[in-house]
Order: sequence, then C-alpha cells, then structure tokens
Amino acid sequence: MNSTKVIVTIGPNDYDSNKIKELFICGMDVVRLNMSYCSQSFCKKVLNDVKQINKEFSKKLAVLFDIAGPELKIGKIDGDQVTINQGDKIRLYIDEVLGDMTKFSVNYKDLIKDVMINDKIKVNNGSITLDILEKGTNYLLCEVLNTGEIKSGMTFTIPGRKINMPFLNQKDIDDITFASQNHCDFISLSFVSSSEDVLEVSDLLIELNNNHMDILTKVENKDAYDEIDEIIKLSDGIIVARGDLGAAVAIEEVPLMQKEILSKCHREGKISIVSTSFLSSDENNLVPTRAEVSDVSNAVLDGADVIILNDECLNNKHQNEVVKILEKIIHATESSILMNTNKTYPLIAKDVTSSVAYSALTCAENLECVAIVAPTMSGYTAKKLSNLKPNCPIIAISPNLDTAKNLSLYYGVYPVVSPDVKTFDDIIKVARTCVMSMMKVEEKSKIIITGGYPFNNVKHTNFMKIEEL
Repeated sequence: MNSTKVIVTIGPNDYDSNKIKELFICGMDVVRLNMSYCSQSFCKKVLNDVKQINKEFSKKLAVLFDIAGPELKIGKIDGDQVTINQGDKIRLYIDEVLGDMTKFSVNYKDLIKDVMINDKIKVNNGSITLDILEKGTNYLLCEVLNTGEIKSGMTFTIPGRKINMPFLNQKDIDDITFASQNHCDFISLSFVSSSEDVLEVSDLLIELNNNHMDILTKVENKDAYDEIDEIIKLSDGIIVARGDLGAAVAIEEVPLMQKEILSKCHREGKISIVSTSFLSSDENNLVPTRAEVSDVSNAVLDGADVIILNDECLNNKHQNEVVKILEKIIHATESSILMNTNKTYPLIAKDVTSSVAYSALTCAENLECVAIVAPTMSGYTAKKLSNLKPNCPIIAISPNLDTAKNLSLYYGVYPVVSPDVKTFDDIIKVARTCVMSMMKVEEKSKIIITGGYPFNNVKHTNFMKIEEL
C-alpha cells in the first residue's frame, strides 16, 4: 500500500471501458481528464466507468478535471504537423491562416502589441524556441533557434510577458459547471498568474453551490511562483507543472522551486503534486532511464503527496505497465530509511483535532501500529493525519461516497465507504473488520482509532483508542 498517490491522464484515443479498471488495479488513484482535448460526451463515458468501479471495489477512484484556462495555442497546420529547422524564418499571424513550414496562426490577438523585438517564444514547453525579429501589422517574423516539429493545437509561452487574456472563457465555465453537476472531485486550474484567478473559480463554485470539489492550482509561470504563498492559502493543493515552468524560467531553477513549493504546501497542510513525463519518450520502451527513476524518487523524498502521469504518457501504448513501474519506484523509495531521515513535521495548530492527530501519530510510531483508522463524515480528521505523514496507512471510513473520493489524493489515506455507524462499539467493530480485510496482519497487531464522537454531532476530532487485533 503506497502512500504517495498516482494520477493518470486519460484521453479519447484508443479508449475502452476496461482501461480505467485495469489502471485502477495497477495503482491509479485518480483519473485526470484534460479539457484541452476531451469533450464532455467523452468525459461522461469515463465518469460512468468510474461509477461502476466504485460500486465494485471498496477503495474509491476519484476524477480530476483539468480546465484549459487561457492557453496560447497554434492554429491548424496543413497535415497537422510540419518540421521547422534551425535558422528558418517563420511568420506568426494573428489572423487565421493554414500553417506550414513558413507560417502559422495563433489564437492571441494582442500578441504583436504585447511582445518586443528579441523576445523569445517557446513552443511545446520549450522544445522549440523562436526569436522575434520583426513586428508587422498582423504578424511576427521570427527566427527558429532549434529544429523541431510544429503540430496543430500546440501551446506556446512568452517568458517574461504577462498575457492579457481573461482567466476563464465560456468553455472553461461550461466545463466547471459540467464537472460540478457530475459530482467530480477535483478541478485543476491551468495558466494561473495571480491569486485573483483562484478566487474567480472559488466564487464560481460558490455560485454553483458546490462545496465538494477541491481546487488544485498549477504553477506554470513566474507570476504564479511569485505569488505562491497567497495561491497556496486559496487552493486545496498545488501542482508543480515542471514542463511549462521550465519553459517560463531558467531550467536550472525548477528543481529548487519544486522543493520550495512542496515544503510550503506541507507547512500549510495542502496537497503537493508533481507532474512528470515518466516513460513518455518512447512508446515501445518500458525501461526507464536512471534520470527518470531518480526524478520520481526525489519527488517522493521531497515530500510530494502525488505524482501525475501527464499527457505525454498517453503516447505510451503500455500505460498499465508504466503505472506498475511507477508504483515500484514509489514503493522502493517509501521503504527507504531516507523517508524517515527526511521527514519534517508541519507546525501543529493549537486546536483539538491537530493535537489528537499528532498524539495518534506519536502512538502509532512508538507502538508500531499497523494502521490508523479514522471514521469521518467530512474527511477532516484523515486530512490532518495525512499532513503528518505517518509510517502506517490511514484507513478513512465514511458513509459518504463524496468524502471518500475526495480523500483519494491525500498521502497515505485509503478511503472506504461503510454503513453509517451509531455507537462507539459499532465503529470499533467496523475498524477491525476493515483493517483485517485490507491488510495482512498478525495476531495482536495494534491499530489506532481516532475521530469525533458523537459521530454526527461533533465537528472536530476528540478521541483516540488503541485496539489490539
């Protein structure tokens, strides 16, 4: 039972109903749907498949909607793809043209006004860099600094320039509304440049009367990084989107930014997520490079709660095997003595729930308990425990399916839906049954049960019990 969670991006290409179930069995905790590529009709099909899985299995699978946001994108390319070579001159038009090796259009009408000569344009996370040579009335003339493939719909960035586009367009609003109506669990925000962007989405969810979906904010540019403290406070979690971030800042700064952001998330009790292109370079290759293995392992050691297999993983036709290999690396890292050496505790708030959670953690480690069981209505107790990163799993028992799914991204938490319990004896019985059915435990193994009692009448954690199996 790995503590670090895994998000897998699912797309419409070669999709079938068995794919979600297979990935779930391999170790996927959350399905990510990138709304830059997915239609709502496709999402509906995936949501129905997830619903069936959640009926079949005790552990619950959640869904993350990734909103497109204010993307800068390339228009239609003749044949959908063309090679441009170092030293070529290419024109970027703000009017719609069919692209080729000499020109393409962009979706940003203020592009010419907002850039300067010698600014750099980075296409596809910096795989191609263009140097601006000349500004025309409706085009930019650029020099290609490195050879690469340009494809229809590729994204691009302009490091150092603020983009004058509304954060949410009508498609984003429609997608958020759709996600809310279909009881999705998480929403991730792309191309955030300020805390005001996060507030805009938060206000929309309030209008939709949705207090279930957690907001995960991507850090993809310098503006978001510069305002990271306020963005963390307003978000439920942060995604370090290293591909886009590496195109927006000096590439050597990204590892240090990652460590800093993860550390701040941990201190604030927020979910920390790292995006990776693990095993995406060759769809026929299932042997990760040493750099890829180290990258994942270091993210876990840095304290990441979650690893995302991003869009590039979709290119790998052996997606199930990719997830299995990722899980092996996570398991090896979590089993290392370095995990305890590197462990740092967040500041413990002076409230009842935080104090009981810290006591449960201390007892669990001193008594070598096999699990901490947290009966919860809202998920609050389990989230507090997760932030302390105990050595044993946290089994969160809730009668509420939405609560169980919402806990799917929290480090070390294994959510289980159970019948509503009325008495303290009932919760002890349910806790024992869950642990013994989910884990291989020896006789006289110890567990800790902690939560709020009476269960439906108290809003904080107020008890802890040590139970011998």
